[in-house]
Amino acid sequence: MSKDEALWVVIRGGGVVFLVLTVVSLTSVVGMGTYWLHLGDIVDAASSVPDGKMMAETTAKTLVSKSIGEFILYGISAFYFMRRGNLVHRFISR
Repeated sequence: MSKDEALWVVIRGGGVVFLVLTVVSLTSVVGMGTYWLHLGDIVDAASSVPDGKMMAETTAKTLVSKSIGEFILYGISAFYFMRRGNLVHRFISR
């Protein structure tokens, strides 16, 4: 196996790692969806605490945006490393 082929194997392996991270973050997005569905109950429970409602809503928005952001970032990275990866290959092969 030449150096060029070994680099492509490493790049594709990175794509597989990002693909696994995408699947894991997808389960996190689904989990945040159920959290979002129960947000009303959480807000009602936090209403007895001063500023509890605002903290519960802010936490929910932060967790959902973080989960969706990770899913998109890992998905794009997995697609790039699995299908293309030319820029990374050129950078590593120097």
